[in-house]
Amino acid sequence: MPGIGTLRGPSILEKIMRCPHCSAENPVNSSRCRTCGLDRTSPLIWPHLPAYAVRKLGVVAAAAVAVCSLLAVVAGALSFESLWLARLGAAQRDPGLVERAHRLEEGLLRAEGVAMLVAGVLVIAWFSRARRNLDAFPEARPSISAGWAIGGWLVPFAHFVLPYRIMKQIAAASLRGRATGRLVGWWWGAYLVGMLTTRLMRRLRPDGGFPAHVEYFVRMREVQLVAAVAMVAAGVLLVRLIVLISGAQTDRIARARAARSLSGARLGG
Repeated sequence: MPGIGTLRGPSILEKIMRCPHCSAENPVNSSRCRTCGLDRTSPLIWPHLPAYAVRKLGVVAAAAVAVCSLLAVVAGALSFESLWLARLGAAQRDPGLVERAHRLEEGLLRAEGVAMLVAGVLVIAWFSRARRNLDAFPEARPSISAGWAIGGWLVPFAHFVLPYRIMKQIAAASLRGRATGRLVGWWWGAYLVGMLTTRLMRRLRPDGGFPAHVEYFVRMREVQLVAAVAMVAAGVLLVRLIVLISGAQTDRIARARAARSLSGARLGG
């Protein structure tokens, strides 16, 4: 005689399946997830397109960005030292002290320049991989081609807009269900302020005697403090974005490969 469970049909648990995209529970007869709105029947990653590893490169890029932020803090702190040396040199009519202040300032600018160059190369390499992964995500449909993930940083005027737009698409497609728009916006705004003030520092030059040199270091201190705050804020937000996006994309790629292996094992079995 059939049991009660047989007469009642499949249990409620058997009628619920988890969405492969967000892991939310859904009725088995529903093709679209009620939580994320994606098609549950589509693969996590198109099997015919490559998916790139981003976690290790992201860690290295985030570390380089952290070094840049630390140097910005040091530069902001030492701007007071440079101003003190310049004022002391003016009071004592000692050009050697003013020259020492200039060497300190130039050394910091060189160190920041080298650190930003290294960090920039690493961030762009990570940025390009993270963008190319969107092509393998069925629902992503990015509106800007992957080539601009590198070119957007290098083309004049385009570099004021394109990296922000591409990062916004990367974050939205990788971190579905999370509020990423403000995070990307604050990062890009802080980055632009830091970049423009850093360029301004390189163009400031003293003209005249001791009073002009003292005035120069007064302006340098003000600009360096603004640049330090902006670069630290941009660095912290960028590290946050790199960590979140790298983790989400790595997890998605791993789940897609695991599901593919399981499907292959079932077919082979």
